[in-house]
This record gives sequence, structure tokens and C-alpha cells, in this order.
Amino acid sequence: MNAVILAGGFATRLWPLTEKRAKSLLRLRGKPLLYSLLEKIPEKLPIVISTNAVSEKDFQKIVDHFPSKTIRFFFEESEEDHHKRGALGALSDTIEALNLQGPLLVMAGDNYFGFSIPDFLKRYQGNTILACFDTKSPEKARGFGVVTVEQGRIKTFEEKPPQPTSSLIYTGAYIFSPEDIPEIILHAKTASDHIGGIFEHLMKKGRPLD
Repeated sequence: MNAVILAGGFATRLWPLTEKRAKSLLRLRGKPLLYSLLEKIPEKLPIVISTNAVSEKDFQKIVDHFPSKTIRFFFEESEEDHHKRGALGALSDTIEALNLQGPLLVMAGDNYFGFSIPDFLKRYQGNTILACFDTKSPEKARGFGVVTVEQGRIKTFEEKPPQPTSSLIYTGAYIFSPEDIPEIILHAKTASDHIGGIFEHLMKKGRPLD
């Protein structure tokens, strides 16, 4: 298994905070947000950080800060937001460029995760799985990817529904099975923007999601 951290967004809505610094490198509780994520990933798990060419120098410094971890990079050629292929496109490009086979732990580098990543890894039993969060209110869930679950299996998935039927939303943490990796590459050719679309695609293909 490899861990892939997606950290290539330009976060233009946060300018000027992110005009010269990647969103995932903004500080939270005294350290870059991405560092908090890297600290939670088990030492033995190889890590790939996917980001944009503009941030290359800043991200290279991470290796010195985590000498005990195996960290590689994939730098997109995009130097402006409108040149990016989107999160799913970045994941697809990273997989193809580095010939990653899966299973793949994929995480959003600009998120803070309070749960145990080792515990999440233990939940993987062969099917693609998503980490979910209960907002306690369907109204609060409206702006996210909303899921319904039945006996530990995802029953429905809907991206930003106007009338959510559940308060459960998916977070930026997933483990993709090896069987679903080719579907990521295939789907990214026509829908590379948001990563949530891959789960809708997999469900239409009849793939089980946990």
C-alpha cells in the first residue's frame, strides 16, 4: 500500500493567505497543516505528495523534517489554477506517472483529521472504503458529498444534493482497492475536477464501497 496526499490546489478563495503558500502548508496549532497529517501516517507506509509546480521548493523541505519517512513527490506542470485538471485528474496523473498499483490510501492534504489513520487502515478488507463524518443535520450536509450506509456498506452517494437524505458526509480520506484503480484513470479522462464523482461512478459500475 502507498499513501497519496493531494495537495495541489491553489486555494484562490483564501488569497492573500495562499497567494504565496500552499493551503496545506498554512499553520494550524503551530505547525503546517500537512505536517499534522504526515505525523499520523505509519512510518512503514510509503508516501507520495501530489502538488503543483509552483510549490515545489516549499514541499521539498518536508523531506528534511521527516527523515524517517519515505516521501516522494509528483509535481503537476500547472502553474495557475485554471491550468489544473482537478483533484481526480491529479490523482490519476500521479498513479500513472509513478505506476502505483494499489491499494491506495488517498487523503486531502488541506484537511485536519482527528481520527486514527492506523485504525482506518485496519478497516480495509479489500473493498474501496471512505471515511465519513456525521454532521448531525441533513441541512449541514448539503454542501458536501452525502452518503447513506446500510450494514457497513455505502448504499447511496450524492454530491452536494439540494435535499440531503442523510447527515453523513464523506471526508477527504479513502482507501481504493487495486481493482478500482483503472476506473480512476478512466473516469478522470472525462471528469477530472471533483474526486467525489469517482464514487458515483463506481457505484454505477456495481462496485462495493464500504
